[in-house]
Amino acid sequence: MGDTEYHRKLGIGTSAFEALEDHLERRAYGDLEYRHVPDYRRGVERGTVLIAGEVVRGFPKVPRTLVLETGIPTQFDGPVAVEEKLNGYNVRVVRLAGEQLAFTRSGMVCPFTTRVLGRLVDLEELFEDHPEAMVCGEIIGPENPYTAHDYPEVDSIAFRAFDWRDRRTGEPLDVAERRERYERYGVPQTRLFGEYALEDAASEVGRIVAELDAEGREGVVLRSVDATTLLKYTTAASTRSDLAYAFSLPFDYGQAFMFRRLLREGFRTCLLYT
Repeated sequence: MGDTEYHRKLGIGTSAFEALEDHLERRAYGDLEYRHVPDYRRGVERGTVLIAGEVVRGFPKVPRTLVLETGIPTQFDGPVAVEEKLNGYNVRVVRLAGEQLAFTRSGMVCPFTTRVLGRLVDLEELFEDHPEAMVCGEIIGPENPYTAHDYPEVDSIAFRAFDWRDRRTGEPLDVAERRERYERYGVPQTRLFGEYALEDAASEVGRIVAELDAEGREGVVLRSVDATTLLKYTTAASTRSDLAYAFSLPFDYGQAFMFRRLLREGFRTCLLYT
């Protein structure tokens, strides 16, 4: 496919696409060559892939709140659905030319996930009925090769779906329809804690996070019911676990990794004593 067709599929002008081209990385998976957007660019999501004449959209960057009482009403104007945020690595699964491919957050084909996916979850019927689906999920468990975190309910490695989007446009299904579809196709999902009125959301999320914190789990993702607005919040246990590991290998982790987590803990400490 010519680049003219790609810029149309991306919904951007020719000059914008020409500027984007300088930042695309070329890669191959077997005989399949593709280009991807490895970092954030204006108008195009990080992880967007141009492959075999098709576009696979990246997953949008999810903002984080440090204070629930101010962050939630700032971000949302209606009911909020609260789901669990799991500690693993996220992938986007699509089917192209009859083959299921798992893409990393930055848009690379993950050979490991692509190969093991079939034994973790059966997506054949889903893609037969919805060929343009982009199944977004988290790979978790102690045999996860990238982010090892133990979950009592996972013995080795598992897949949990947390979103469903159109791979061409990036548009999400609303929360209720997405969960109904995954249940229909037998696809395991992240836990839904409930849907709460805006005025009750901060206190309810605080209660949920306290329970997750006591269990050493990672946190929550909040969504508007149409799934177009997202917000995340992590537990103190997750942040402290990351910091403990990072400080045990102080020269292996970047400044940004550690600073962000120290900042979260600083906000939490201030809230405790004010």
